[in-house]
This record gives sequence, structure tokens and C-alpha cells, in this order.
Amino acid sequence: MEFINGSQQMSSEASTTNPGTKFYSFLDAKTGEIKTRKVPSKKQANPSNWQRNIRKTANLLGKSYVAPNGKFKPAKVMGQMCDSNCRLNCRDRVTDQIRQNFFNRYYSILSLSDKYQFIIKYTHNDKIKRRSENPKHKCFRRYFIGTGIWENGGESMIRVCQTAFCRTLAISTTKVSTANKKLWNATCFDDLRGRHNKRVSQDVVEQKLDLVKDHIKTFPLNSLIPKMYEIYCEDMKKRRAKTSLVATIEIYTSIFEENFKLVLEQLKKDELCDLTDDENDFDESKICDMNVSVQNHCDESIKNDTVNPLESVIEPEFYICGSPSIKVEEALDKCDEEPVKVMTDDTKPKRKIQSDPSKWKRNLQKLANLHGISYERSDGTIKPAKKIGPYCKNCRMNCESKVSQSIREEFFKRFWQISSIDEKYRFVLRYTKIVDKKICTKENSRRRFTRLYFIGTNSWNNGNENMIKVCFRTFHNTLAISESIVRKAYEKFWDKNEISMQDFK
Repeated sequence: MEFINGSQQMSSEASTTNPGTKFYSFLDAKTGEIKTRKVPSKKQANPSNWQRNIRKTANLLGKSYVAPNGKFKPAKVMGQMCDSNCRLNCRDRVTDQIRQNFFNRYYSILSLSDKYQFIIKYTHNDKIKRRSENPKHKCFRRYFIGTGIWENGGESMIRVCQTAFCRTLAISTTKVSTANKKLWNATCFDDLRGRHNKRVSQDVVEQKLDLVKDHIKTFPLNSLIPKMYEIYCEDMKKRRAKTSLVATIEIYTSIFEENFKLVLEQLKKDELCDLTDDENDFDESKICDMNVSVQNHCDESIKNDTVNPLESVIEPEFYICGSPSIKVEEALDKCDEEPVKVMTDDTKPKRKIQSDPSKWKRNLQKLANLHGISYERSDGTIKPAKKIGPYCKNCRMNCESKVSQSIREEFFKRFWQISSIDEKYRFVLRYTKIVDKKICTKENSRRRFTRLYFIGTNSWNNGNENMIKVCFRTFHNTLAISESIVRKAYEKFWDKNEISMQDFK
């Protein structure tokens, strides 16, 4: 087919019937006639039909959708009201109809910036009336629910608690704090999600897969995948490839298993004995009558040194589901030329090495943590060794005068010599005691008990160890532990009315 210069005139029929359509003329090689054909128009992009925009719209409207990673995201549903013990009595002052209308108004907004403006409109930030030395919060936030009724140029709103506000809109407190941070920092409210530089295009993904396939083809098929991956990483470093083009070991393994790994049918032990005689030599007539099927797909990666010398690969005869079914047949000529390797006691694979959990890195880290020794965490940071802390300051119990430093050091060593977490909990429970409060200021106080702390002197009298009562800070500084260790020990104690503790770390 040959194209004619565009300066030639188009056919009169095409120009008269479709004046707005573009045509081009060409010479038909079979008939020798000049014909006209419509110029194909470029397909215009419709971003509203893109999958990522459909997911984004469904997310803004609170509808269900499927995330890019394949997970199903359910639709947003208005949550329950706050508990009946709320001091603002939100349950009695706000009806379900008002909450449902407020919920529908929020999820009818199709812009993230407008959603932030909606949240800011119904949250007010006030100054803290009583400030401490190091306050965690710079302001106090009030929450309101709009009734949709306008009076004197403004909408009437009902004040509610934080729980009622977030459950009504089916959002988290992070969404509220993010909206207020943007307001304080005077940053733009534009939706910049998904516009970071870490997005990987499809071309980069295909290029990464091609690099992995090219590297695998350089190895025999019986190689070890971890060793191949190490060489692959070194090769990528020599090429100075970008990090986005370097595949992980999971991707490397999946590509190897799907495209390159041959799975040969293994002979049973009885069948192997039938093929051999008393002198451990193969009977060639029986071997040559057998066909071995291969269950993999890439004939490019098959090499002579990776297939049995009695077998040769022929071209695929047909395709199943897009992948060729390769047949391996016997090569009679090679039976006389090349010797056949027989598996003897010396060539048999060695027994699998038994695992030793005591030498595992995670168990060594756990043991070092239990003994308070310095070790390297999994993220690469160094965990320092445990050290005994200082005495308390200005203590009304005068712990520094009652407990000597030698007693504290011995008490510290006794605790960190224990190599089991349940025994550590028992140690803490042995030297702490829970008693009732002497003075209760409130009827419904959350803390009904008080805790007493003791340090053991390791001297015994009438079968009981002599202990010295100390304050909370001295006890924790002596053992170099936090309050959570004591709290966890008592949580397990109060749940089952007995000390039933098991290390699930």
C-alpha cells in the first residue's frame, strides 16, 4: 500500500457528503485504483471515567469502592451517639433526624478543601483557661452540629462532645486536627493527594520486570533464588539503577516461579529400581521408552546443562491459556555418547540442618532485652543497656536515708538476672501491694486503690524477707522500669484472680 501526496484532490463524493470529515487518498496495490479513507480521529481522554477518579469520587461521597491494592472499602455509615454518661447530654439534645441531615450534608461535598471548610465551620477553638507549665494542647476545641435552621442570618447549632461529632460524620479526630492545622498554618486547602513523586508509572514497572527476566536467563534453572537475588542486587548497583527499578526478593521469586522454573516429574523409588540392574547400570531400552513431561513455559531459559542428558526439548505443538505446553522426549543417540549419572550414597543430598532457635537473631534480641543488655533493634537502632536510676528528690518518705546504694544495686541485679517475662511480673507483684484508699474525695472515683512499693534487702527473718517501703519514683528508678510494667502485671492478676502469665512476645 502506497500513500499519495496530500496535495492531490480528494474524491468528490467524500467531500460533498461529509464536509467536516478529513480524508486521505491512497493507491490500492491489488486493483491499482485510487481510494479515499477517513483519517482516524484521536480518542479524547475522559478523566471522569478513569478508575482512580471513580475511586476518589466514591471516597468523597462516602460510598463503597475497591482500593488499588484490592481491598474492599465499605460505605460510610453514621455511628452511634455518645454514651449516656456524657456531661453534655448529647443524646437528649440532638435527634437522629438532625444527625442524619448533618451526615448527608457532609458527604454531598465533592471537594476535600470544602470538607475541611465544613469541619472548621462547626468547630471553634478557644484559649485554655488554666495553663500548666508544659501544656500538651495550645487551645480548647468545641464541637457543634448544625440543625439546618437559620435564625437572624445564622444557622442554629447545638454543642456536642468530640465523640458525638466524629461519630455523626463517621470520621476520626485526625481529620479534624488536619483541618485546623491547615487553618493555623495558613496553608492551601487544595487536594494534593496522589501527586507525590513516588508514584511509579507502568513503563517503570515493565522495565523493572524486564531487567529481572534478563538477569534470571543468565543462570541455570537449578540455582538457588537467594543467591541469585544477591547477584542481582550487585548487578543493579554496578549499573547504578534507580531504586524504583530494583525489585524486591518477593517480586524476584514470583517472576522466577511463574516464567522460568521447570518442574520435572520425579520418578518413584520403585520405578527407579526397575530401571536398574544388579550392577547399578541403566537399562537403555526401558529408559528410552519413557517420556518426561515438563510443566513450564519459557523455552528461552532452557539450556543443555539444565536438562537430563537423555532428554531434549522439541518445539511446542500447541498453546494452552497463552503458554506453550513443552514436551520432552528421549534422545537415543545420547544414550551411547554421554554417561548417565547414578545417584549413590556419596552423591545423595545431605540431611537438612536442624534449626537452632537459640541462635536466631530475634531470640538473641529478646534475651538481651530480658537481661537489660545493650543490643541492636530490628530497625538498626541501638538499645542501650539498663542502668540503675537516681534517688527521688524531696521525698516525704526519706528513701535516700533508708535505702543504701548497695541494697538498690543488689535489688537491680536480682531483677535483671531473671530470663522470663512471667517471672519478672511475679517479682514485681512480690514487692508491690494494693490497699484501699484512706480518703475518697469522689463517690464514683476511677481510682479506688493505692499501690505501695517495697525494696527487698535479701535478709530473711522468720521465713519472710525484710523489705523497706519506698516511694513510687525510687522503686521504678531502682529497677529501671516504667509504670506500664507494674500496670500490666496487675492487669493480668485482676483479670483471672490469679497470676496466670505467659510470654507472648
